Amino acid sequence: MNQEDAAPSAKRTMADERGMAAVWMALTLFVLLGVSAIAVDLVHAILVQQETQNAADAASLGGVVFLPADPANAVSRAQAIASSNGFTNGVNGTVVSATQQAVPSRLKVDVKRSFPTLFARVLGFNSLTVHKSAIADYDQPVAMGSPSNTFGNQPDCSNPCTNSPGSENPQLWFNVAGPLSTKVSGDAFTSTLCNVNGTTPDNCPGTANGNTDYDGKGYDYVVHDSGTSGLVDIQVFDPAFVGVNDKCDDPSLAALYASTGNNPRYATGSASQYCTGDQYFSYSDPYANKPPPTTQYTVTWDPGTPWTTSDDTFVCSKTFTGFKDAQTAYADTSNGRPNFRQWVSICPQQPAQPGSAAGDYLLNVNTLSGAGHNRGAIRAKLNNSLNAPALSVYARSRMSLYANATASNPQFYLARVLPGSAGRTLIVTFYDTGDADLAGTIKVRPPADSNYLQFSKCEYTPPPGNSTGPPWGTYQATGGSDCSQSGVSSATDWNGQWVSWKVPIPGNYTCDATKSSGCWVKLQMSFPGGVADTTTWTASLSGNPVRLVQ
Repeated sequence: MNQEDAAPSAKRTMADERGMAAVWMALTLFVLLGVSAIAVDLVHAILVQQETQNAADAASLGGVVFLPADPANAVSRAQAIASSNGFTNGVNGTVVSATQQAVPSRLKVDVKRSFPTLFARVLGFNSLTVHKSAIADYDQPVAMGSPSNTFGNQPDCSNPCTNSPGSENPQLWFNVAGPLSTKVSGDAFTSTLCNVNGTTPDNCPGTANGNTDYDGKGYDYVVHDSGTSGLVDIQVFDPAFVGVNDKCDDPSLAALYASTGNNPRYATGSASQYCTGDQYFSYSDPYANKPPPTTQYTVTWDPGTPWTTSDDTFVCSKTFTGFKDAQTAYADTSNGRPNFRQWVSICPQQPAQPGSAAGDYLLNVNTLSGAGHNRGAIRAKLNNSLNAPALSVYARSRMSLYANATASNPQFYLARVLPGSAGRTLIVTFYDTGDADLAGTIKVRPPADSNYLQFSKCEYTPPPGNSTGPPWGTYQATGGSDCSQSGVSSATDWNGQWVSWKVPIPGNYTCDATKSSGCWVKLQMSFPGGVADTTTWTASLSGNPVRLVQ
């Protein structure tokens, strides 16, 4: 073959190769374009996935604050928040569902969205579906002091006088101090005076009105109504201060008792069911002979935002001037006798709010002036009945109590710990415990309806601590493995001292949250011969009250 014959063949081969390269290039470009097209859909899906997760997180966090009491409102709020984030149930292929979980303080929100593809349809994928979920848990401010529709002892009790039989006489009263009272007397938040009588309590440097715990806000008691109809009547026993002494042994009271023909309502002694023990204080100048406390009771409506009071609605208020002695109070037929050792309605009966689990009546008890401790009890009626299962009354996050326990082993309801708190820590602070004749023991006990007979691995800060806090010292294990501590006495540095107490809640802890009487942690006080003491308590749970758990 000559050179001329070979040239056309070579040219054909090169042309064939160029043709094949073009084919392969076209195929490669097709594949690359297809992959790129699918990548566009995948990137879009990833963006939608993130938006869906954000919507589920926000919806669960926003709706869970209505649990455990109001699941209907929790669902509607969750769907509204999802909608505000661009995911409206039933619109644009979107499904938003919210469900209360087995742990009743938890809300699960599922968000699904289906959307058409742009390029992946050439491979048979006409649409993609993204599904994301979130579970949020919520702690309301810790309920303290009572599982029923009453708080404190219930004088004039005629069965039924509470919706929780057995809670009629917890051997305690609520306490509120006039601002010109010494903190060392037991009320940490409504007294202002520090080292007036030679004792310097925690968070109280110097003299005069130096109590750094004082905030002028008093104490809040929630009146919760899980019903939807009827009239709620909030009443206070012995709302005005009348000085009778801690154990009701004031001579003026004895004289009134005799002059009224031994009327049992004015009986002396701490054994009387009417003995609230209002105690007047008079110190050396410049705090001598100050007026007794003026006490104000204010009812507001909390619309379901318990961590703030800025949106609460005023309902009514009553103010009661104080009296230094019983005879003066009895002689005042307008402001004294009608209120002295009597149940008094704070304002006209208020309607039970439809769906009121989304909100509560709030009774604030505070003092405007004066020196002394005013004490009493609270109850709430529904349609004039105390047998009202829908009602409950409890202190919110903190309380001051006057215990007049004649028994040596009284127990009272400390704090409500729901199943959602499993694995966390209950933090309780005690102020000025142990003013008894003999040293005693305090013990934190699990709820009677829980799956534990006792708590363990509890820690506390032994007094005296570091004077400022919390915490008020270094935590160490309680003396008893059952969450108890002995040797509690004013003679062993408990006087005027804050003590922090950590109670680990077991990871598998459970209790009956469906009942208002369920899930109540108790405090047992074992003091030989009983105890007459004013103390202040707070309770909280570790961690953020509103949080994602999944």
